[in-house]
Amino acid sequence: MTCPDWRTRLKKASFRGARFFVESDEIAGGRRNVVHEFPHRDTPYVEDLGRKAVKVQITGYLASAVADTEARRLKAACESAGAATLILPTDGGRRAHCESFSRSFDKDKHGYIAFQMEFVEAGAGGGPYPSQLLGRLAEATAVAMAGSVEQMFARRFNALGVAAFVVDAAARDIRNAAATLDDLRARTRLDSGKSAGLAVAAADMHRDAAVLAAAGDSGDRYAGLSFMAAGESAKPALPERVAQFFETFRGAGDVEATAQAFAQVLNYGDDFARIARITASRAREDDNRGAISALVRQSAFAAWCAATVNRTFADRREAIQARADAAEFADAEMERLRGWEAHAVWRDVWTLQGQMAEYLSRLIADLAPVVFIGAPKSMPSLYWAGRLYDDAARAAEVAARNRVKHPSFMPAEFEALSR
Repeated sequence: MTCPDWRTRLKKASFRGARFFVESDEIAGGRRNVVHEFPHRDTPYVEDLGRKAVKVQITGYLASAVADTEARRLKAACESAGAATLILPTDGGRRAHCESFSRSFDKDKHGYIAFQMEFVEAGAGGGPYPSQLLGRLAEATAVAMAGSVEQMFARRFNALGVAAFVVDAAARDIRNAAATLDDLRARTRLDSGKSAGLAVAAADMHRDAAVLAAAGDSGDRYAGLSFMAAGESAKPALPERVAQFFETFRGAGDVEATAQAFAQVLNYGDDFARIARITASRAREDDNRGAISALVRQSAFAAWCAATVNRTFADRREAIQARADAAEFADAEMERLRGWEAHAVWRDVWTLQGQMAEYLSRLIADLAPVVFIGAPKSMPSLYWAGRLYDDAARAAEVAARNRVKHPSFMPAEFEALSR
């Protein structure tokens, strides 16, 4: 009776050119999800922080007449710095770093040398970019997003060749959007001259609502077929008006104030009641309202991102909150986007979400964390500025952060930057 040779179960593999056999390997990955659960709310919010790094665990063997030499070569490969090519029997080649390895004597069989190894996939090859560059990239994407937003609106909005009540409804929805934008302007502290210009722009949008609603395509237009060429076509002018309004708004005041203002309309249209699609005209009315709402939301999101990258964050806590807001806003908008017409906008929102996360994550690493200070008695902010930073000029910062009534009387417990 012939005993089965266990070596026949081994498969060839290599790392950094050092060859070995694999008895078992395990690949793990997934998504980095953080579940936020809120009091008195049944629905949690799951924040997707991106894909997990793929990790590989391997039980490997060296089996040859020169196994000792091959073991030294594999050990040197695992200890070398940087990523290298890891080739597995069924996974093919991938760039990976060796995180750890161990010589498993208990797994040796008949003189064969066993190794336990753990690898992690290689990420970006270069070092982290400076936060200023990442911010400018995100701002450029936000500004360029206006083109895809306009394109989607043109494909989804139509008030030509439809029932009169559909045109009237579109004009009414444009007036509502203009009123919302003007209310946003009125509640935000802006430069007086630019605020007046924005008020005029909103008033013009309200006044021209009927003209702005007269856009779309009333039928197929084929140049070679005269009997089908009677339709009308008009390019929508509303997207340009809305984009210009947000662009002017962004430069009209403090970036923190404008960013907070834009955040207030990122859910615009969510509270609108959907119209029962009993007829084609009712369906068109509903689609037009959705197109106008999406135009406002997406323009506001782009403006919010452009304003946020120009904010000055006082500490990590503020930047972490902004990163969470960017992810939540983008996820909500991508969830709403459906159909082939929305592909370009979906791609831009997805790209912008990633760029904002990368920029804010890099910024968070540069910012000082917040620490909590406890003292047996109240001391002036001047004392704490000298004690914490060896800089009396930061006394006002300590007092302002804790909103004290008088800097001479700091509370016994307060917060401050760590550096």
